[in-house]
Amino acid sequence: MQAVATAELMPGCCVFCQSGQGPFVDTFRDDDDPRIVAGPDQVQFGNICHWYICARCVSSMMQLVAPALGQKVVQVAELNEVYGKKGALEEALDLANAKVEELSGALRVVNALTAPEPAAPESPAPDSSARVAHPAGKGRRRVNEQ
Repeated sequence: MQAVATAELMPGCCVFCQSGQGPFVDTFRDDDDPRIVAGPDQVQFGNICHWYICARCVSSMMQLVAPALGQKVVQVAELNEVYGKKGALEEALDLANAKVEELSGALRVVNALTAPEPAAPESPAPDSSARVAHPAGKGRRRVNEQ
């Protein structure tokens, strides 16, 4: 099969709807069925018919078959609308992320300015069981004995 702009061979139209407007799918099939050439009520014997399928009929066939294949036929206008919405959402997300960064920076500044002063480290309480040298150097005594 091949896409062609015009139906060059007889009858020069779509085998299904008899439309002469292209583009067409050329099926490379010939048939001598007179019903295809002139329609069911105008039988003309001895004519050979080349099978073309117009784009409108192909589109209709795709819409009929796609669900059976687990697919959906989407129009270009639908795709453009979806991509337009996607672009707008991406822009909105970028703006929101920029705002979050700006507010995060402001929050860091506020937290730094309002943070309480760190308390001086406390000296550990003396251990009552520890022995320390006597200031006069006269031996060791317990802290509580001083």
